[in-house]
Amino acid sequence: MRAVILAAGEGLRLRPFTLTRPKVMMPVAGRPILEYVVEALRENGVTDVTMVVGYQRERIQSYFENGRRFGVEITYSHQARQLGTAHALLQGVKAGEAGPVLVLPGDNLVDADTIKALLEGAEEGRAAMVVTFSPNPSKYGVVKLDGDTVTRITEKPTGSMSDLINTGIYLFTPKMLELTQWAVKASKFDLSDVLEVAVERGERIKGVEISGHWLDIVYPWDILSVNTKILSRATAKVAGTVEQGAVVQGPVSIGKGTVVRAGCYVRGPAVIGEGCDIGPSVVVFPSTSIGNNVTIGPFTEVRNSVIHSNVQLGASSYIANSVIDDGTVIRSHFVTHHGDRVMMVEGDLVPVPDIGAIIGDSCSFAPQCVIAPGVIVGRRVRFEGPARVTKDIPNDATVL
Repeated sequence: MRAVILAAGEGLRLRPFTLTRPKVMMPVAGRPILEYVVEALRENGVTDVTMVVGYQRERIQSYFENGRRFGVEITYSHQARQLGTAHALLQGVKAGEAGPVLVLPGDNLVDADTIKALLEGAEEGRAAMVVTFSPNPSKYGVVKLDGDTVTRITEKPTGSMSDLINTGIYLFTPKMLELTQWAVKASKFDLSDVLEVAVERGERIKGVEISGHWLDIVYPWDILSVNTKILSRATAKVAGTVEQGAVVQGPVSIGKGTVVRAGCYVRGPAVIGEGCDIGPSVVVFPSTSIGNNVTIGPFTEVRNSVIHSNVQLGASSYIANSVIDDGTVIRSHFVTHHGDRVMMVEGDLVPVPDIGAIIGDSCSFAPQCVIAPGVIVGRRVRFEGPARVTKDIPNDATVL
């Protein structure tokens, strides 16, 4: 069995984080999203992997290389123009490919159980797709089944005919690959187009239902829910130093070279990367991921947040329900308020519960900055003095 992972897109709706990386390389719980997809394949014995790359492909290729470090063999195909998922798939398959091919998105949380369910549910000579229930089906391709056969697929319908959605995880037969080639020649560039044509032509595509094993990251705040999901499976592992007087409880992973200083309290599930300096007297609450080479000053509290690598958090700060990107320097008495917020997303108002701050890479905050719930701070923003931030700040701005 061979797998093709679609990893060429940018992820515009995840800006500012995807200004410096493709969406699939967004770190969650200490590892890129794409690594979890590769791991799920390997655990099911699928080791022949093709990655279709495009936007900032060097970030992907330099991290995964030939795949041997991850227990798989990876080859790369380049999608020079991101025309759509069907076009991307054709970059990763060979003409006249004989066997079935697993097709997966590289930017969703996919676990081993999902792949196992698809492989075990598959029938020889029949295409299959993974479907799952969603409380917001209109955001996705909505699927209608007759028994286990897909009878209709409607992309982002205005009214929901079903709460089953398409996860973008497929087992494609040679016939489906031929239909993909036909669709692209007809300027139908997305796999949703291919599936609609296949159903119209009477192809018996099997819908394999799963629950609880798939999460999609669409917007920056989705990072927090996916982080919580991954950390729910965390195990305790201490490779660094926990000083006397520090308390570490529950499933907490602490990387090599990290020091958790006296007076700290860390409660899992949580991940702290390598080379970090935490404390003294820092509190880290559950569902927090901290990257590599992070410094957290005394008397700071971090809860339910994702802190990327090379970040400095100043003393006496409070960070909650927030995502902070690489290389940002935050000085003392920094506060992220959190609460419910209605966000404007592509012209629609979307309620987002209990959100803190979204902060891009390489920002610099003076002491005593306070961020209101749901505020997005772009990359390379400089705060020259104390500020109360109540609206989004664009990239490269200076706040006096």
